[in-house]
Amino acid sequence: MYSPHTYGPSVYDQPQFSERGFPRNLGAIWDRQWGLVAKEGLAPVVVGEWGGRFHMEVLCLPCTFP
Repeated sequence: MYSPHTYGPSVYDQPQFSERGFPRNLGAIWDRQWGLVAKEGLAPVVVGEWGGRFHMEVLCLPCTFP
């Protein structure tokens, strides 16, 4: 099994996050980086970690608390 980790720009900023096609460009990038492992039948792929940092102020911007 192959278990890649992929993160958003709040964890590790990468050039693809600034490209015009973001986020539509990610599928092709992931295919080049690790997607072919599954497509070629070399091993199963399970994304082990993904996402970004939790930011309460971003999540609750529209929220109001008493």
